[in-house]
Amino acid sequence: MASFADMIKIKTFLVLFFVTITFLSFPFKAISQAGQVFAAVKKGNKWGFIDTVGKVQIPFNLEKEGSFRQGVANVKYGKEWGYIDKKGTLILKPRLLSANPFHDGRALVSYFDPKDSLRYRGYINKFGYMITVLANNEKGNDYNDGYARICSQTKTGLLFGFKDSLDSFAIKAAYEDAGDFHEGMAAVKSGGKWGFIDQKNNLLVHPQFDDAYHFQEGMAYVSQGSNTSFINSKGEKVFTVGFDEVDVLVQDGMICFRDHGKIGFMNARGKVVIKPVFTAKTLTRFKDGLAPIQADDGKYGYINKKGEFVIKPQFEDAQFFFNNYAVVKQDGKYGFINKKGRWVIKPEYDDAYEFEPADFY
Repeated sequence: MASFADMIKIKTFLVLFFVTITFLSFPFKAISQAGQVFAAVKKGNKWGFIDTVGKVQIPFNLEKEGSFRQGVANVKYGKEWGYIDKKGTLILKPRLLSANPFHDGRALVSYFDPKDSLRYRGYINKFGYMITVLANNEKGNDYNDGYARICSQTKTGLLFGFKDSLDSFAIKAAYEDAGDFHEGMAAVKSGGKWGFIDQKNNLLVHPQFDDAYHFQEGMAYVSQGSNTSFINSKGEKVFTVGFDEVDVLVQDGMICFRDHGKIGFMNARGKVVIKPVFTAKTLTRFKDGLAPIQADDGKYGYINKKGEFVIKPQFEDAQFFFNNYAVVKQDGKYGFINKKGRWVIKPEYDDAYEFEPADFY
């Protein structure tokens, strides 16, 4: 664990970083309005951000895109990472070796301090403070539900626990493996089996599963031997899956599955509501009432919850709908369509990501 003096030094370093760069001009200048949503798009080898009418809000001068979370995006300029807001203002100068998107008001970063020739890793807030410093034997993950999953290298091997925002182990590193918190619960592995705990480390579901995934929409995927099921928050089995392959998440009240090579959907009670008739290569999910799926000719379209194509198969690739728009690929280029299948931003980009939820600043 870093000493208190080291923490003060790191915090001072990053605070000075923030104060210094607040008044610097930088070529990211944008004209966005509060609450606008952005999408990262690529032209050639550079990334930029556009708004929902296709207007470039942050120019194509980024080596790699991040994504906006809570009004801030991690971006790579040159060989290093920094952060910008939706006005295009640089709020943390690109000097970081790595920078994750913000989650729960914190972002996992690393940087090299030339003064002592050491690499530091930890979590910053949007004011540039290093609020949690990771020790040399620790590896962190993004915050979720107020906790960060930490993997610690100990004398007995790797152990997992959870830290809060005060650099304290709210749940000590004592588990053989762990997932992130979702809906107030986390999957943890103890004695070779998986169970679930709450945020006070109370054991809610006794370790008994060979595999387990996090809760979403009140249910979690678990497996015991060849038996695959979904359980509720009390650990009670909701239904058992009898198909060749099943998605591990409930999305929009639907679960995708594959049976005899064909894809279909069941509801959150395990009842098949869309028969397995699609020859899609990969499982898919519903988002905002529609699911991208392949037709027999390999083209992608979108189906509704009745299994009907409401946007006919015509695309080389198709992503989920976010904010009523979806990224699709046609003739080798990416653009955006609305839920009626009409182009709102014509395909002209070499790569693209979905419009993120609106962030106010």
